Amino acid sequence: MTKTRRSFARSEAAGVILEFTLVFPLLMALLFLVIDIMMTLFVDAAMENALRIASRHGMTGFAGPGESREVAICRAIDERTLGFVRCGDAATTVRVAAFDSFEAAAAFDPDEPVGEGPDDPPPVAAGAAGQVVVYTVTYRPPAWTPAAILLGGSAIATLSARTIVRNEKW
Repeated sequence: MTKTRRSFARSEAAGVILEFTLVFPLLMALLFLVIDIMMTLFVDAAMENALRIASRHGMTGFAGPGESREVAICRAIDERTLGFVRCGDAATTVRVAAFDSFEAAAAFDPDEPVGEGPDDPPPVAAGAAGQVVVYTVTYRPPAWTPAAILLGGSAIATLSARTIVRNEKW
């Protein structure tokens, strides 16, 4: 038995197995990291596109039969992000605040609760005709792969998208 171990330790197969056991975990960690980054970038781009489409629904006053503009906005976000970002989900925050001017909208801090800051308007839906509306979506993605779980159990970053539009005078 000892002679077999010594001959295996000196053989080329032992070196290959040792290299594999050292390199494979690093390659898997790198692969998982790349997957995490790519999924995060994909969801971020999809969220930006979804917010652009959603703000168009709010800006034009468009809503399908039997639905409000707010429901149309949430539906656009849900559909355009392929179900990753969902209105009403615990990981997603959708904020819509309407103002009478772009200056007031620029001073708005979307991280403060609406209606509690000195410059904040009362909580509103998608705004009235001619108002300036700030749309903000914040999403905390899950850990896509085991690598993120091992590195702290959370996603790479919190994703956020914001756009400001003036509603048409419908």
